[in-house]
Amino acid sequence: MAYVSEMATDAVGDLRPPLDSALVQAELERCGLGGFPITLAGSLASTNATTAALLAAGNEAPFAVVAESQTAGRGRLDRSWASPPGASLLVSVAVDIPSRPSSWGWLPLLSGVATVLTVRELGIPAVVKWPNDVIVDHPHGPRKLAGILCEGTGAGTAVVGIGLNVDQRADELATDAATSVRMEGRQIGGREALLAQLLSNLLDFVGQWNAVGGDAVACGLSDQYVALCSTLGQRVEAQLPADGSLWGTAVAIGAEGELVIDSDDGVHRFSAGDIIHIRPA
Repeated sequence: MAYVSEMATDAVGDLRPPLDSALVQAELERCGLGGFPITLAGSLASTNATTAALLAAGNEAPFAVVAESQTAGRGRLDRSWASPPGASLLVSVAVDIPSRPSSWGWLPLLSGVATVLTVRELGIPAVVKWPNDVIVDHPHGPRKLAGILCEGTGAGTAVVGIGLNVDQRADELATDAATSVRMEGRQIGGREALLAQLLSNLLDFVGQWNAVGGDAVACGLSDQYVALCSTLGQRVEAQLPADGSLWGTAVAIGAEGELVIDSDDGVHRFSAGDIIHIRPA
């Protein structure tokens, strides 16, 4: 395990200690992940990029890379992801994926389910906005608590990157459409237990999914996702890369994890890469 043992301090001087490697190991043991390979770093350009490079260098999945801050963090469609040092969980996990390419669209969705269930253990009523934004409903609209970026490597593995807002105040978030564990009224002390539980949930889902060759129905993932997805049943606007917008009702999740929208001109199916943004209409 590599660890940069420097204290993380935000812009106004709030002391935010870095993840403690010994405590992380103890929490991983508690979750049944003793010996799981994990690298803790102070600052990285991107945890996803570092994880991909380690895979290319011959490291075998699964393993994780965690940073206190990122200088070039990315979300879906290359959207930036920034956070004060020590205020988030910024983690990327290298995982094996099924050999059947048609199943790969479920990886972002199962990652969203794993993250939502982790947050719900804190008493936060999070849900998934298709495909994998973790949100909390508020009177003035949903607020994003976590974002997820999954990237394939072309070698039977993929990288799951998760950015979970933990200790941010409102003035530290880039938009008022975001939130954090702290802003949801939860104080968790150190982040070590939360990290270990997130990894445990994610690896458990990935393992079940792989065991049935990527069949989301057979492993129960499909039913769990549908139960947690706030997008289903909503009248939505889907912003498309080249064809403007489409309005309709989100009626189902398809066999490959795609969103099914029933509009005035028929039924449309979209994978995560087909839609720039989806919002209530």
